[in-house]
Amino acid sequence: MIRALHNSFAFKCLTAFVGLSLLVDTLLPTAAWALTSGPTQPEMASFTPIGTSDIVNPFTGNMSWSTHLLTIPGPGGGYPVNLAYNAGPTLEEEASWVGLGFNVNAGSVNRQLRGLPDDFNGDIVTKEQTSRPNRTLSAEIDLVPVNSEFYGFDGTKINANLTGQLYYNNYRGMGYQLGANFSTIEATNIMPPFIG
Repeated sequence: MIRALHNSFAFKCLTAFVGLSLLVDTLLPTAAWALTSGPTQPEMASFTPIGTSDIVNPFTGNMSWSTHLLTIPGPGGGYPVNLAYNAGPTLEEEASWVGLGFNVNAGSVNRQLRGLPDDFNGDIVTKEQTSRPNRTLSAEIDLVPVNSEFYGFDGTKINANLTGQLYYNNYRGMGYQLGANFSTIEATNIMPPFIG
């Protein structure tokens, strides 16, 4: 029975489809887009609080150093400004305005806009969106070339058909669907053939 299954047309079609899917996924992988917020200011990325007490990081061994420069007068005692240094800059790190690894934490206000701003006052908003059309190419294959006919217990004639569909969508990639169609014909005076 296993040898008959291996030699069947449906098994060969399924094997060809799986091999083609693996080949397409290997040669044309789906692109993964990195959705990040983009580069940030180096002063914000290397912020060091004024109360830093550890000079050497126990995990990386990098040195970090901070010294007090001045205090800006204000309510509640003012705002302290310090000069900080962090050793071991990464390849992507940018130099701040006082040097690579150095940072003067003068404070800043950073605003990120998502959608409409909070101070929106009913101005006219125009949005443009461009997207490629969603297209699907498909091919349907009858896994059983001739409709299979068999009889039920009450003499009802049942037609069965197995189908497979291969498709390629320019958004979702390649895929397949398997289906089965069954139809019945009411029993007639003709008795089904029996093998005996």
